[in-house]
Amino acid sequence: MIPGKLDCTRIRPRHRAPALHIILAVTFTCAFAFAQSAPSVYPEVAYLSRSSYCNPYFGFRLTLPAGFKSEPIYLPVQPHGRHMLLALRLQRLERSAEVFISAFEDATPDPAHLAAKARVQQAREGGLSTSGPSKLSLHDHDIYRLQIVGDTQGPGDESSFYFTFPGHVLHAAIFSHDRELAAPIESAVEHLEFLPPGDRPCSAPVALQADAISALASPAPRPASPAHPYYGPALPTDLVDATIRESPGYSVPAGRFSAGVFSDPAIGLRLALPPAWKPLPAEESYRVTELMRDPTTDTASADRRRALFRACSRVLFAAAEPGAELIPEVHPAVAVVAMPQGCIPDLVPPPNLEDRVASEDFATVMVRSLGVILLARGSIHAASSGIPVFNLDGTLPYQLSGEKLSRRLSLRVTATANGPWLIFIYSVTPNPAAQHQLESGISLSPPTAN
Repeated sequence: MIPGKLDCTRIRPRHRAPALHIILAVTFTCAFAFAQSAPSVYPEVAYLSRSSYCNPYFGFRLTLPAGFKSEPIYLPVQPHGRHMLLALRLQRLERSAEVFISAFEDATPDPAHLAAKARVQQAREGGLSTSGPSKLSLHDHDIYRLQIVGDTQGPGDESSFYFTFPGHVLHAAIFSHDRELAAPIESAVEHLEFLPPGDRPCSAPVALQADAISALASPAPRPASPAHPYYGPALPTDLVDATIRESPGYSVPAGRFSAGVFSDPAIGLRLALPPAWKPLPAEESYRVTELMRDPTTDTASADRRRALFRACSRVLFAAAEPGAELIPEVHPAVAVVAMPQGCIPDLVPPPNLEDRVASEDFATVMVRSLGVILLARGSIHAASSGIPVFNLDGTLPYQLSGEKLSRRLSLRVTATANGPWLIFIYSVTPNPAAQHQLESGISLSPPTAN
């Protein structure tokens, strides 16, 4: 299982307290103004491959050292003015290092040097040993390097680099308990490639560089690694806020309920309720979706992804079985939620049943966006229509008064893409058999035009 990601067969998010510790160190600087960029252009949007990270907004490429396995680290949506560009865990032979690149606006003279000095001062006040900052020159860019050691409770020794782009300071930070492992990553930062800003220089494949060991056996460069769009470890703050203001979820067609059947031809969904089930009023429908959320770890201040999901989506229909009470005020229930595809840009369904990596990425982003961390397992299958359907399953333990044994509710969120829509079906049932009966009444068909 990949730390920070979710496995399609054993989905359980791992809380990354070290990442939160690191983000505080990376973005320690004082408050700063927020720079408005051109429409649809955000510092966080870049290109990432096995071999490199390329940022078209600032115009630079970081070639990742060969022989490392890279895994993304996910972080909350940042406050205004802070831009988290890259967060990766790099692993080799069961050893690991973490690299973060962030940016902030600063138009003062020599801001990179001042930021580096401030970081050193902060570390010394915390009782840590420091060296630097020392000045390096790379293609007419001055880079200030420093090292911080001695934080036994942290993620490792820190190597930081500060360099100036027009109106901004970029900060690259490497954390590792293994000095030998950190060295090639530091070297990669010291050899950044500066490019003209824009997508074209970043979208071309880049050949993997051979490290010193592998070069002895095979001096030829390895094949090019295709780059894919990367929205950073946290979605751009400007993008999230603009979407929340516009609330695209209002544009999702509402559908109708009649004779025990909910149908919404515009999104291609039909749901026939089991016997004795009744529709819920709109003001109660959100209780079904909120039941699967853990409010202790999914607070509003933790990550605004849930606010983004609510703005992008619409609860179209909800129903429950009023005659059966599983626990106080909780009945077997179902809720249908839909949103336009692309509203959350990194929430991309797996293109096929065999693409395990894409399925893991989708599961990770889905859990983070919905806040449904009570769901612990995932699977993907093809519906009768051939459309891939993704399931996240979990249970909610409870114990009735007077009983010694605990019971468990079955929880599920089913996600599928149908035409221009993403559809999410939340369900709460007493057992898998009841879940199967509920799902037997759900069918998908090609959406009709409005």
